[in-house]
Amino acid sequence: MGKLLSWIVVIALVYAGMRLFVLFQRKSQAAALARERRAQAEAAGRSGAPHPRGGKTPAEGEKMLACAHCGAWSPASDMVAARGRHYCGVEHRDADAT
Repeated sequence: MGKLLSWIVVIALVYAGMRLFVLFQRKSQAAALARERRAQAEAAGRSGAPHPRGGKTPAEGEKMLACAHCGAWSPASDMVAARGRHYCGVEHRDADAT
């Protein structure tokens, strides 16, 4: 019985080690991909090329505004303006009207 239990423990340890190895490998790949994307974004920002998502480049920036209802900050282009105030969405604009 003791021999069976020791084999189960050894198999569990090997399995846990393999899972940890795979987890660390995935994390390092994700970090490398993030570094590569960051470098590409910086290169695109310096060269004057358009932003990958079609918006403004990070160098240009955009004014951030707080929602008059909930206080969440959003880019000015995403805000809904009404009665001289800015809202993060139509729902908050309508909720603040009452």
